[in-house]
Amino acid sequence: MTDEAVTETSFDAAPAEVWKSLTSPDGIEQWMGEGSVIDDDGELWLRDFVTGEPKEGRVRTFEPERLLEFDWWPEDDPSRTSSVSIVLEPLQPGTRVVVVERPSIAITASVRSARASWEWRTAIVGVSTHARTFSQPIGQPSVLGAC
Repeated sequence: MTDEAVTETSFDAAPAEVWKSLTSPDGIEQWMGEGSVIDDDGELWLRDFVTGEPKEGRVRTFEPERLLEFDWWPEDDPSRTSSVSIVLEPLQPGTRVVVVERPSIAITASVRSARASWEWRTAIVGVSTHARTFSQPIGQPSVLGAC
């Protein structure tokens, strides 16, 4: 088992609106950094505005308004792959977003850095989707049930 970075955020917006803010061309750029894209084949290219690192990736699961899963890695070091799951859960009213990043190498500092990065990204997305609460880390890295 590897360590995980887990971030949870609740938004005062419907799942469809939150999904659009995460996956539309403008949303991807705001969330991940200028020039970031997911192409029609599920390939990711981005310049992470949190770390400044150019990354590549591949979408594994794309279930609109529910689940986005992808693997990503630094452009110059594919051995540092992380798997990311973004789960949207409807609330009455609003949407809960749970982000889990699982680095391929269990390094505590990497998990802390990943958690901080997702907290920042969800806070930025929250500004554009009227977040009710900004992301809060959920204790120590833990294992979530199946998505």
